[in-house]
Amino acid sequence: DYLRCDIIRIGGITEARKIAALAETYDIKMAWHGPNDVSPITHAVNWHLNVSEYNFGIQEDGTVDNLIKKVVTGGPYYRDGYLYMDDKPGIGCDIDEEAAAQYPFVRTYLPVCRKADGSLCTW
Repeated sequence: DYLRCDIIRIGGITEARKIAALAETYDIKMAWHGPNDVSPITHAVNWHLNVSEYNFGIQEDGTVDNLIKKVVTGGPYYRDGYLYMDDKPGIGCDIDEEAAAQYPFVRTYLPVCRKADGSLCTW
């Protein structure tokens, strides 16, 4: 069995560690949610949790757009088919605030879903 959670929706690193510890007592593997639409910082947190948990199971991981690499540097990286953790303090990522200022936040919304009965609902 696997438990898939999204760290940014469950309360952060501390809550994630508590959930992983509880899942371990029932021999449930962790599968932290990591699709392409989460930041490289979230991916770094996912991998840090994975290497610190006995019950690591599988990890979703996505590619990082080159535009994002201008803003967020460091973090886990692949070499010769293996994932390596950066040895920088914390989660190993840095944010270039000057580069980030070139891309101001624009609020967007997910489209609505349509249920089988035709009614609309949010994601």
